[in-house]
Amino acid sequence: MEFLLLYDLHLFAQAEVAGQKRLANIDTGANIDLAFGVFEGVEMLDGEEGPVHGAVREVRLRSGRVPDVRLLDEQVGPLQVAISDENGYEKHPFPVSMRLGAKTLLSRPLLLDFKGLRMGRERLPDSYPRVAAPLEFVCGVPFVEIELGGRRLRALFDTAAGMSVLNTAHLDDLGLRPEVLYETQATDSSGTTVTLPVGRTRGLQIGGLALGDCEYLMLDLSAIEEIMGTCIDLGLGLNTLLASSTVWYLDPQAGRVQVTDVGLPA
Repeated sequence: MEFLLLYDLHLFAQAEVAGQKRLANIDTGANIDLAFGVFEGVEMLDGEEGPVHGAVREVRLRSGRVPDVRLLDEQVGPLQVAISDENGYEKHPFPVSMRLGAKTLLSRPLLLDFKGLRMGRERLPDSYPRVAAPLEFVCGVPFVEIELGGRRLRALFDTAAGMSVLNTAHLDDLGLRPEVLYETQATDSSGTTVTLPVGRTRGLQIGGLALGDCEYLMLDLSAIEEIMGTCIDLGLGLNTLLASSTVWYLDPQAGRVQVTDVGLPA
């Protein structure tokens, strides 16, 4: 396993591109990989990649290829990537070169430790208690079923979303009455910044395992649902995953996720 870097509610892992160490944002909610600009090991191709859909708008990006990429001591390239000249992490105190999406991260089972901030390909130890839930992929990104306020919700598992997002289009159907706390600015994957209300519902669970209270942005996701052709009740973001202090083993081949609240060995 390798340690993850947490900064400003974003997770980063070390990847190797053309023999050079690079930092990449870990984004299970994206169905493409993204390179920020053209640098050693990144090739520009003719045409466009995309569009890339954010929660507010979409953008079209250039198409590229990265022949040599290693992640978690494994060769994962060559990768077809989108190339953006806009780097949303320019204000970070370290350079971020790429964003790795679900097609690369979840090409094999992935262990994400939100308690110890680690990532790997190992399975959960056999002796560990855990709950299991179905894991489904739509348009290349993972969905899980969770319980919130005693109701079952269909959630996009999105490690690049700094905060969870509740789809306000479904509030009446779900019978949820969120406690509105305050307003904040949020930037989606297209780079668009908007002001949104922040709500909270208590008692988030998966498979009966308590994940704690859920604080989320409140936004109508109908346009994203139409594009993806599926229901999205909640975007399960990093703030909720970190607060839960849980460990997730996502197995795309088996079509299930296992979750434990027991910390992994050092």
